Formats: sequence, structure tokens, C-alpha cells
Amino acid sequence: MTLRRSITCVASIGVDDFEEVNNVCVASIGVDDFEEVNNVCVASIGVDDFKEVNNVCVASIGVDDFEEVNNVCVASIGVDDFEEVNNVCGLHWR
Repeated sequence: MTLRRSITCVASIGVDDFEEVNNVCVASIGVDDFEEVNNVCVASIGVDDFKEVNNVCVASIGVDDFEEVNNVCVASIGVDDFEEVNNVCGLHWR
């Protein structure tokens, strides 16, 4: 897993690499552009709307519920469990 040191990490959704934008580590999901919402850069994944959870804006990816891992809210995308590796929370795929 290739990671850069950052302030906030979000769940890796099918990829093992992360992009760091404005000191915020977001999952690289095949796109090179980012949206900035409330001074937080999140990956642009073909949607224009965002959800704000605990003052952290994350992309809305068709789900309304979120999971909170290590005080960081990430979108719940069909899995209920997470695993923490080197203080980075990533989705645990069963």
C-alpha cells in the first residue's frame, strides 16, 4: 500500500494508492481532478453533491449512511467493517 503522510485519510475503495491534496489524503479512484468543498479537497467521482459529516465533506456516492473510523467519517459503501493499518483506516473487503 502506497501512502503519503497526511492529516486526514479516507477509506480506500478498491484502490491501494492515495492522493494528497491540500494536506488531505483522499483515495485515488481513477480520476485526477478534485473538488474543494468547505476547504476540504475530495475526489470528484462524477457527482456534484457532497455530504457533510462531522464538519468533514465527503463525496456522496449513492449512500446516505456513513461510518466513523478514528474520528474520520467515510462513506459506507456496502461493507460494515474496517481495518486499521499503520494508523490508516481502509475498507476491509470480505
